[in-house]
Amino acid sequence: MDALRQTLIPHEGKLTITLPKGYTQKKFDVIILPIDENQEKNALIEKMNLLMSYLPGKEPDITDEEIMNEIKDVRKSRYENSN
Repeated sequence: MDALRQTLIPHEGKLTITLPKGYTQKKFDVIILPIDENQEKNALIEKMNLLMSYLPGKEPDITDEEIMNEIKDVRKSRYENSN
């Protein structure tokens, strides 16, 4: 079953749904659920907090100079191995 989900804003009390070309059925079951904007905002905040929990909480223990030296070492070893 292919589902189509859209968030629409009514215009003059009407919603217009444009169906994709692959929807050739003659009948559709349409369910309209109002969106609770506070609930939607809270769900987004929860997702952002979860994402932030995966990010490091402090600066890395390696300096920019050490990072550049590692990059140079990798490039050098690749160049030497390709000859």
